[in-house]
Amino acid sequence: MVFISSIGFRSKKVDKKSNELTAVPQLIEMLEIAGSVITIDAMGCQKDITSLIIKKKGDYVLALNGNQKLLYQAVKEWFEVAKKEDYLGRDYSPA
Repeated sequence: MVFISSIGFRSKKVDKKSNELTAVPQLIEMLEIAGSVITIDAMGCQKDITSLIIKKKGDYVLALNGNQKLLYQAVKEWFEVAKKEDYLGRDYSPA
């Protein structure tokens, strides 16, 4: 089995009246991410950010917390059902 890994760091300075939500899409636009897995904290759990990653042929892993109430509840319920069913045969695709 072969594993290939690379790490890249990039930063984007934001204006005083701005925040990460505006900087992350700009940063993603600057990067060649096809075939890469992008990790972002819970702040990045936004439709426009995930859509951009998908558009650029990347994958993502996002942190999720309670401020995304419907998504958080859906994920929590999925894991509860999957655990009861021993994770066998559970579809993990978005509906």
